[in-house]
Amino acid sequence: MTILLATHGRAIAARCDRLIRLNDGRVVEDVDLTEGEDPADTYQRASRLRL
Repeated sequence: MTILLATHGRAIAARCDRLIRLNDGRVVEDVDLTEGEDPADTYQRASRLRL
């Protein structure tokens, strides 16, 4: 099952398995948030992203 969620909320984005950032309709970043990272580290990293 796939769910597409569009958000500007960093805390919400950090809970997702994958983050795809768009700029002017183009993909500028595609990050797998499940690559063996501790959830607290994932949250810290995602909180630094410019969404």
